[in-house]
Amino acid sequence: MAVEIRVLDIQECPEADIAIAAAIKSALQALAEERWLTLEQLQAVGVDPLSELFKRVCVTGEDTVIHDRDYLRGLGVKADSATVGEVWDSLIDSTMPAGGKARKRWRGTLEHIRGKGTLATRIRSATGTDPSRERLQAVYFELARCLREGELFDPAAI
Repeated sequence: MAVEIRVLDIQECPEADIAIAAAIKSALQALAEERWLTLEQLQAVGVDPLSELFKRVCVTGEDTVIHDRDYLRGLGVKADSATVGEVWDSLIDSTMPAGGKARKRWRGTLEHIRGKGTLATRIRSATGTDPSRERLQAVYFELARCLREGELFDPAAI
């Protein structure tokens, strides 16, 4: 038995990549420990609904609304619906305790990402709906600087 992560959005700097990997690791560990669902229940989760959710998330990111109550409960969310961002907030809160070492180490980075959006959302915010070539260039120069300096991208900084 193995878990394969096929899609992981590379972020603006290694700090963000590692913080996201730490959050994913914590969530996967909770699933492996059968915190919310048994192994049999996890194995019964259909691929088609997850595939459809993935397609929606590719378009609307962290704002994608999940209406499947069973799926939400399987991730420890006790709500009739929640956005993907809200699910991640819940997963981070429940699997990375506030006083825990991982939470302390990655708290600021994860709060930045959750507060300002995924990198794709922040890029979209920085470029606007109809960006000029100059605006795109400025945004990507800033992204290159963030990578070089190991800093998080903030669309308000441009």
